[in-house]
Amino acid sequence: MLDVIQPDLVMCGARGLSSIKYALLGSISTFLLRSTECDILVVK
Repeated sequence: MLDVIQPDLVMCGARGLSSIKYALLGSISTFLLRSTECDILVVK
């Protein structure tokens, strides 16, 4: 059986990568903003 977690808030950190590193590495915070349905708090 698979447990499903439905959070009310997701907290993550932003590293502030340069545009070149961002293009190569991607961003977890950007992925979360686009894919989650709950509120997101990004801390820099």
